Amino acid sequence: MGLPLAVEFGKVYQTFGFDQNIARIEELRQGTDSTLEVFGEELQAARFLDFTTDSEAIRDCNVFIVAVPTPIDAAKRPNFKPLEGASRTVAKVLKPGDVVIFESTRRGRHQEDDQKRYRHREGQDPDHRVDLQGELPRPAQHAG
Repeated sequence: MGLPLAVEFGKVYQTFGFDQNIARIEELRQGTDSTLEVFGEELQAARFLDFTTDSEAIRDCNVFIVAVPTPIDAAKRPNFKPLEGASRTVAKVLKPGDVVIFESTRRGRHQEDDQKRYRHREGQDPDHRVDLQGELPRPAQHAG
């Protein structure tokens, strides 16, 4: 959810997608999304969207949307470590008056259906599984 939201904000507002995964940030800077949440032309349309691994780059933001996965184990217990880590990152740059919105996601059936649809649209095998490990967020969004 984070990347599509960042793309939409980035069409109108200065927006930063933050992630600690350098490879993920580089791929997005190159206009590619390996998770197939958005297409290259959508990334290009987001003229005001920048990607970073540097938390100092988001210090001047005043709205933070934290969109990170909340994996669950076999006993259906949530793992809040990604959310806790993202919260610590944002806490370091918060100022009085800033707004923080938390959006926790987990992979579900609807995501798998979306992935199949996107792979089919791109001429790829729709039954090829893509392992979604995390999401990238923005207007200073943070992904695990």
